[in-house]
Amino acid sequence: ADMNHMRNAICALLAVSLLLCCTAAFVSDKADADKPICATGFEKADELGLYDRLTRNERVEVVDGEGVEGSKALKVTYRGNKRGSERVVNTFKLDKPLDEATLVFDVKFDEDFQFLKGGKLHGLGPDNRVTGGNKVKPDGWSARAMWHKDSLGSYVYCQDKERKFGQGPDRKQDFQFETERYYSVSIHVKINNDVKKSNGSVRIYVDGKRVAEDHRIRFRGVDGEHTKITHLLFSTFHGGENPSWAPKDENGEYTDVYAYFDNFAVYEGEHIRHKPVGD
Repeated sequence: ADMNHMRNAICALLAVSLLLCCTAAFVSDKADADKPICATGFEKADELGLYDRLTRNERVEVVDGEGVEGSKALKVTYRGNKRGSERVVNTFKLDKPLDEATLVFDVKFDEDFQFLKGGKLHGLGPDNRVTGGNKVKPDGWSARAMWHKDSLGSYVYCQDKERKFGQGPDRKQDFQFETERYYSVSIHVKINNDVKKSNGSVRIYVDGKRVAEDHRIRFRGVDGEHTKITHLLFSTFHGGENPSWAPKDENGEYTDVYAYFDNFAVYEGEHIRHKPVGD
């Protein structure tokens, strides 16, 4: 009887130990999944170099008090021109290539911002990023967001697009940014796992609500690490390719408008942010 009691106690102890190990592994995996590949709130220089490289542009500056809950923010000047507004673009290489990733950021448009016909927001891409109406090659693609007068959608360069410029979403909902408040935007990209199949997708969320979806996408036509998600694409401007997209003053002259960005991060897999991130 004593031997049976001891045997049962040892088995119970082993079971508890196994349960604790499994729980610890689960918690560790979850913690890893919640950790971004890269992130910055523009309070100081970051590991990806967004702070340092973006502020070299005369139309970009870090300002106090305009971030979420009064933190610092990245202020972008949209200077009207014959193509819409001057392009504010840069690319940042991620630490590793990804098959699926989510770019999240918080954005606030200034009270005098003019949305007009539309403009571009940030996204993700491979080593060979294709934008600007350039020809798509087998190893090239890009996935960004685009605001319109009454919606926010995806803007994709992929292998099977049927026009010179990027394609929009299969499905989108009516949505319009308001000025003078922060929104959290999540752009979830999943590339095609077979270069012959159109099984990639882009989904865009605002404050956790899906506002656009584009699926059946063949992003890449050749395999390789360099054709996966390898870069964050910082890309924002009005346009468009003509003056009808451009912000103008009451006299019809090109003018400047502004937006603020905060809390950029890239996560492996799907990671939807439900509200702007406070300090």
